[in-house]
Amino acid sequence: MINPLSPRSSGGACVRSPVISLLLIATLTTLSLLSGCASVKERGDRAFKAQEYNRALDHYEQEMEQGSRDPDLYFKAAQAAVRVGDFALAERYYSRSLRYGGGEEVKRSLAEFYIATSNYTKAVRVLQQLLETTDNPQSVFNNLGAALMYAGAPLDAESYLLVAQQMNPKDPVPYVNLGVLYDKHMNQPRLALGFYRCFLELGKQASNERKIEARKQAIEVRYGKEVPERYQVECGAPYQPPGPPSKEELRQTLRAEQNAQQEQGGQERQGAQPEQGAKQEQGAKQEQGAHKAPTALQDESAGQEGADTEPPPVIYRQVDELPEQSKAAEGADSKKPSTAKTLALAETAFSQQNHARVVQYLEDVPASALDARAMSLYGRSLAALGEHQRAQRWLAAAVEEKPNAENVEALLGVCRQLDDAAKIGELCERFEGDEELADVLEDCPKRKLLEQLKQKKQ
Repeated sequence: MINPLSPRSSGGACVRSPVISLLLIATLTTLSLLSGCASVKERGDRAFKAQEYNRALDHYEQEMEQGSRDPDLYFKAAQAAVRVGDFALAERYYSRSLRYGGGEEVKRSLAEFYIATSNYTKAVRVLQQLLETTDNPQSVFNNLGAALMYAGAPLDAESYLLVAQQMNPKDPVPYVNLGVLYDKHMNQPRLALGFYRCFLELGKQASNERKIEARKQAIEVRYGKEVPERYQVECGAPYQPPGPPSKEELRQTLRAEQNAQQEQGGQERQGAQPEQGAKQEQGAKQEQGAHKAPTALQDESAGQEGADTEPPPVIYRQVDELPEQSKAAEGADSKKPSTAKTLALAETAFSQQNHARVVQYLEDVPASALDARAMSLYGRSLAALGEHQRAQRWLAAAVEEKPNAENVEALLGVCRQLDDAAKIGELCERFEGDEELADVLEDCPKRKLLEQLKQKKQ
């Protein structure tokens, strides 16, 4: 009978079995350790999700020490650094994420970070780069316009915000930024009123609705709820800015402001008189309160604050881009952004004095789609490249559509280069006596330009 415990019964398997078990245990332990090293980033992600941001940052940096160049690792580390308040570290990790191949999501988040920390100039640079590569430019136009507005470039901001509004007229976000732009940065509160109204109509349950409502009411108290036709904004439709106001409209605006001030002054004087049986102290309080714009919102924490302070910029968050209620409208107009995007890219290239790129962009746009601003950029860029004949045609068209000082001055400059005395004389006679163009046409009454050209030809 064979002993089952004897080595012979299984070919010595009973003797080697403990050794094999030990080897298996050692192997599994090694694999477990290796697996643990490979999941450091995952542990960081779990800590981040649990809002343990310092711990998450420790895990991410431990992974970095192993030489990782994963752009997502640095992106997550940047976001963790933002949440613990280390902004310098966050900026460093954002930069490394982009260096190692981070894409659109990283750029959007970095731009949002710069706007949130009031570093608008850097935000503008990131958004301009993003504009050249994104397939969804509408939200980038809005964010770029908001950043330019707070960076102190309101005219450039206006161009981008108008493009954002025109690309998706049902999106409430560009309306509020245009309202703030015209109200606080371009001194056109009655135009701002229309955009504020549209924002409140289209942006239901918006986070800053109370402040906008308070500011809207403050403007209505000062100027009245009825506004001239040129300041009206149609909600949900592409907005086309009116031309410059006439002298009569400017006079009407001035009279309206004077009347509003007189009425407000009368209310102050009336408020200073105590009513029957009221104490003099109450009358003094009424006079003091008359200087404040009344609002229907009497909430101490938000009502009056909204009338006197500027609402913060409204930007799209990372890759969420558009509010849900506007995505369907965007899909319906998916073919429209191409021209608007090209015009905005040309605007950006012109601001960077890259005139060859401006010409390259605008050559692909149908002439019927070029407004006065685009024709002016086209003409001035052609002039900068020495193509004065073509520049003259585009600048002449720009002057016909919008004869402002910028366009007339550019056209005169091209005419000088071409020795076109006839065109110079025509411009001088056409705009002679125009107060808005007085500085540009300073030499015209004396005909110095014509005399210089005649002497040059002789």
